[in-house]
Amino acid sequence: MQGDFGNEAIQTILKRMEDLRGLFFVFVAGYPDNMETFLKANPGLSSRFDKTLIFNDYTPRQLEEIASKMFVDEGYKLSVKASMELQLHMLDVYKKRDKYFGNARTVRKMVMEVIKNQNIRISDVPFTERKKNQSFIILPDDIASISHIRKDEVIQKKTIGFRSADH
Repeated sequence: MQGDFGNEAIQTILKRMEDLRGLFFVFVAGYPDNMETFLKANPGLSSRFDKTLIFNDYTPRQLEEIASKMFVDEGYKLSVKASMELQLHMLDVYKKRDKYFGNARTVRKMVMEVIKNQNIRISDVPFTERKKNQSFIILPDDIASISHIRKDEVIQKKTIGFRSADH
């Protein structure tokens, strides 16, 4: 296939690994299914990548802690009720995860969406009517409104190919 340099890259890596054995390390990373396909692309690959590290998904509690830290790093504070909403949301995200679950990357997208929702909500309040620090507080509604991300991003993943989803 013209313009497909994948096989050429694999051959180059294999040659370097053989010629310079013991002088450097090669790490490859990806989702398990993709890595299996990659290692099967050439008979020499699987024998040269003899160690496999599998990183388990974060727990719902860890996802919540990651999100909370991201909010703090962005200068925001969760209300008590928003913290409870976040906890429920992370449990839901965890239960509905699939093999492409992005862990902290998914959490980051959600945090940025919550902040955007919060900013839109605050922009509707006239500046003269805003209470002190109100501009930096996340409320439950800011979090509840991100449930569409899961539907769009995970549940309805697009497929690659020529068949319609009906077939």
